Amino acid sequence: MGSFSHTNESVMALLKREYSNYPILVIDILEDIINYKSIGNTIYALLENGPKMLLSKRALGNGLLRNTHLFLKVKRKIKSRLQNQELLFTFQTQSLFDTSVEGIPNFMYTDHTLLANAGYPESLKLRTIELFHNKKWIACEKSIYHNATLNFTMSSNISYSIKNDYGCPEDKIKCVLVGSNVEQKKLNKLSNKKEYLKNILFVGVDWERKGGPILEKAFKKVLQKHPDSSLTIVGCSPKLELENCTVVGNLPLQEVLSYYEKADIFCLPTLREPFGIVFIEAMAYELPIVATDIGVIPDFIINGKNGYRVKPEDFELLAEKLIELLDSPEKCEAFGKYGAHHIASEYRWEKVGKKIYDSIENSLKTDKNLS
Repeated sequence: MGSFSHTNESVMALLKREYSNYPILVIDILEDIINYKSIGNTIYALLENGPKMLLSKRALGNGLLRNTHLFLKVKRKIKSRLQNQELLFTFQTQSLFDTSVEGIPNFMYTDHTLLANAGYPESLKLRTIELFHNKKWIACEKSIYHNATLNFTMSSNISYSIKNDYGCPEDKIKCVLVGSNVEQKKLNKLSNKKEYLKNILFVGVDWERKGGPILEKAFKKVLQKHPDSSLTIVGCSPKLELENCTVVGNLPLQEVLSYYEKADIFCLPTLREPFGIVFIEAMAYELPIVATDIGVIPDFIINGKNGYRVKPEDFELLAEKLIELLDSPEKCEAFGKYGAHHIASEYRWEKVGKKIYDSIENSLKTDKNLS
């Protein structure tokens, strides 16, 4: 579905590389299969999800995508599209639809489950868990994981959720992580440390969900101790009256990368995060991280090693940790180098691709032997 934070392009590249002898059929659910904003789907979604769906633009969008009418419609259309194809396997990204077809091995790669949202702060539950926590939708989502030959996940908390929240057998789940979108040749240029300018970087499209208002409060406190520090906001355009703050807005990926180069600290106090590829990008650019202690983030932010994790919505502790880093350029550099090494060793598409390829091949051999 769309770019999936540039993940779909990277997955496509690794599949083309590993299966170069096979033609690959690509189907974008929203472009090739359905119009989820149709009048019919809107009526079904409102009947199933109720008036809470109208609470916000985001809730409306989630409701239009998460309903059984659309789920079953997509499954029928995918089956019709694929039933006369001679396929080695199907590979699905994201777990909003079940694109498995009987008799064809199906592999799924995702960064979220709905029930994983239950552990997020109270302020966001209305948008997610309470709105769509109905038996019909949970049954649909559960079928995705159980019908898949293998479920690939980007993080340990999602593997845990698929197993414990949805009852999927452990041998059908494999955490393969995710790769960085930053090219290695760019990283080789970082050997000479840039001038320390006390620039804090925020990158996110959804200002509210990514904890922007909390960072705004924290930065006001930071300015009291470091009046020469600055905050750069990339990806969204909130209307702020904040000293030393530059709002850049949404940019293409290649232009976003230049802002990592200019930054000294990366801060994203997100309230709900399926994965957050921007963390990986920031660490690849040797930036220390300050983030919230939720979801996937403990997988790659190690307190006191490459950054700090704080409780959601705790702007005072957030400010304290930002000030601690601004007080010490040496600590920023040490944290940045540790994070970059961690990313280089674990979060590379080449490594992710090998895990996915090996798992698919082992699964296909097992199926062939059983048949």
